[in-house]
Amino acid sequence: MRVRSVVSLLMANAILFSPVDAAAQPIASQSQQPPLTFHGYAVLNHADGISLDTIADNVTQTPKRGEDWYADLAAGAQFQKRLGVSSGILFVYDITYREYNINHDYNQLSNKVTLETIFVAGPFGHTVGIYADVAHLGDDISHYSDTYGFNWNITKPIAKQTDLSLALSTWNMDYINATSTDGIGGKAAASLSYRPKERPYSFVLKADYSHFEAEAATYCYDLVGASLAVNYLLSPKDNLSFSLSGRHFDYEGFDTIQTGLRRDDDILAASLGYRRMLGNKVSVNAAISYQQTNSNIQRFDYDSHRVSLGIRKNF
Repeated sequence: MRVRSVVSLLMANAILFSPVDAAAQPIASQSQQPPLTFHGYAVLNHADGISLDTIADNVTQTPKRGEDWYADLAAGAQFQKRLGVSSGILFVYDITYREYNINHDYNQLSNKVTLETIFVAGPFGHTVGIYADVAHLGDDISHYSDTYGFNWNITKPIAKQTDLSLALSTWNMDYINATSTDGIGGKAAASLSYRPKERPYSFVLKADYSHFEAEAATYCYDLVGASLAVNYLLSPKDNLSFSLSGRHFDYEGFDTIQTGLRRDDDILAASLGYRRMLGNKVSVNAAISYQQTNSNIQRFDYDSHRVSLGIRKNF
């Protein structure tokens, strides 16, 4: 029944329900995902850095530090169904409301739909999916962005409790009233997951490369990243998780405002998550995270702190 177990693993990992669940998804329960799930979460994000203000001082042309915060309220549903032993489908809908304040005083409403099919062909498990994400910015309904994407993931067990996954994805971004940021992106990723049998811990090691080609060179970039995620089952109802990641952005365009340099950013991020099962069908989760961005152009330096709370109901 190896095919059945591979399909169960793919369906469990195809979608991470929210930023909270992404940081606190208990591995031990992933193979028993219910057919219908409702979820909701709230996020508060605070950032402090020079990039959050304008160059501002017209006399000295020196940047000053600023701060910003945003809050997210989101809800969604997931439906999954197995189609025989070797295949299944997954459908997810999410709606998110974001409120910006201080330097960016506006709101954003986004709707995202994802459809994926999971199947086994030969020794590999495959996940193929498409998604659409449409966001309205502020009160002007004509000001919005839309993103469409495609992804393909293959997974193969390479040793006991060890799986290797390779993923390819592409996306198209279209901003109304801001065509310079429109573009097409692509990403390749490899991950190694280890879930020892009858042990309370598991981990996933991942490396990825992305390229985004925008209408304006300022927004074109190459991205190299790596991450480590660790889950620890404290008890049958309690799960603790930790993640650490690093990313390097290499932008193609030059800074025409101040330095004339090509922008390079190094980003370090860490998060800690906790999840608690309340009975058999309800869970609550929480996560805190910190991100530090260091750039060769001073005004793009900033730190970010984030707190997330979520709830999930299974049927």
